[in-house]
Amino acid sequence: MKKVLLVEDTPSIRENVAEYLELSGHDVLIAENGQEGWELLQAEKPDLVICDVKMPKLSGFEIKERANQEDELKTTPFIFLSAAAQKADIAKGHSVGAVAYLTKPFDMNELLSWVEKV
Repeated sequence: MKKVLLVEDTPSIRENVAEYLELSGHDVLIAENGQEGWELLQAEKPDLVICDVKMPKLSGFEIKERANQEDELKTTPFIFLSAAAQKADIAKGHSVGAVAYLTKPFDMNELLSWVEKV
């Protein structure tokens, strides 16, 4: 079981991913925007962050860039979820340190595979 922080501003995606991960045995913390995600990341120190890229208040990239500056957070794995499927977006995700960048719509089994891999 992993403690997973899910940062997603779209309610249906947030609810579906959280339920799927919980049914798969993981503990899920939920943030509805980037600022909430950053605050939960600092407070809870999850094993993994699944994060949308384009969100209100802070983007997923900004959260990861902030985490990279913190000794106790910089090694926290990030999986980005995004509708932005351009090569530049995917490259940016990997350049800030994401272990995976899944484009929406994504396959839940693929997401779970990444969660269990990291």
